[in-house]
Amino acid sequence: DLLNPGILDATDVVTQLIIVFSGNLAPTGNTVVVYHGYGIYTYYYHLEALNVRVGYTLTDGEIIGIAGQSGFTNGKTVLHYAVSIDGIFVDPMWFHK
Repeated sequence: DLLNPGILDATDVVTQLIIVFSGNLAPTGNTVVVYHGYGIYTYYYHLEALNVRVGYTLTDGEIIGIAGQSGFTNGKTVLHYAVSIDGIFVDPMWFHK
């Protein structure tokens, strides 16, 4: 069980952050998808600029892109953020204290 600390320590989850998608998708505009290991992915949508490429390994504090108005938006600068575990989207607030 991923969320059971007896089986998997939370510090083990983020061992490498790898960019698995960086490009434009019609509805979400400029999009970056980061793989965290253990089936966990984070998604960043509607970016104005993309600062990373597929296959790149992130280090702590790096900027992956700039929030913007790409894709289908209401004309305001936005950043939509999502998290999936094993292909199922979950509440991103699970990962924020």
